[in-house]
Amino acid sequence: MRIEDAVGNFYVLQEIDYNIKRKDLPFLRGRWIERFCEFRADYEDRLAKVLFDYLLTICLGEARHGRYRATHYYAELPNGSSSSARNAVYRDAYKYDPKDLLEKLDALYSPKKVKWKNGYGGEKWWYIVKACKRYGKYNNTIFIDSVVSLSHNGTICFNKPFSISMNNVVGYILMLDVRNKRGILHTGAIRFNFDTGVLLKLEQAENLGIMRKGTRNSYANRHRKFYLIKFPEPVKWASERKLKELVEFDNWDESSGENGYESYPHENEECYCGSCDTCIEAENAVAKLQQPQMELNLQEKRR
Repeated sequence: MRIEDAVGNFYVLQEIDYNIKRKDLPFLRGRWIERFCEFRADYEDRLAKVLFDYLLTICLGEARHGRYRATHYYAELPNGSSSSARNAVYRDAYKYDPKDLLEKLDALYSPKKVKWKNGYGGEKWWYIVKACKRYGKYNNTIFIDSVVSLSHNGTICFNKPFSISMNNVVGYILMLDVRNKRGILHTGAIRFNFDTGVLLKLEQAENLGIMRKGTRNSYANRHRKFYLIKFPEPVKWASERKLKELVEFDNWDESSGENGYESYPHENEECYCGSCDTCIEAENAVAKLQQPQMELNLQEKRR
């Protein structure tokens, strides 16, 4: 599943829903709205489950680095940076109890409990685990919106080879940025392919006067493909295994220091609203770190 397409279509449904509530057209209080709400709920149910499975699995995969790159580790996990070690963790991830995993990984990545070497684990992964804990506690709309822009130490977190793919990191970041400022159907944000079901709902919404006529026929849209998005099969967590207690690494090299990345400038670790001053400050800090690489990629593209 391409994350650009899944997330782009999610925000298209949000925009249609927003216009339904904003315009409050009396003749729409009927079967069409019921069908639309059922469609949106089903889409969000499947997307939220896929995102939760993906994020929890890659957090477990990152934990394999703990043996040689952190002060503590879980002895039963394979260790090493090789793809075979990572794939071994991904392959057996479903055998673990997800609730137990969340608590154990929370402890492993907590900057107050475990020190990590530069570029591995640490605070960024801790925020991903914290976001995973919101699955099932908040509605799917809030959960999805809170995780689609998460990053690990390198870049956006959706670059790991498990159930989700990302073709263009810069395009994905720009899509989210333009969406926040001008809406997902702005020509600068349409860097995704439409799901056939979502495109049908968008066309119906235009015919009913909910959406502006011609939205889906913009210049950008005419050059996008549309297809039926196939969500990966949800992980059937078996809950057979639980991670044992953290083992302290005796030969931790203090000279290597803690995680070399600056702390995520977020005073309230429980806040992911995206609109308060603290969240905006955090987003600006992340964007500032990513800007040089984005500009470099754009220059290479122009060549």
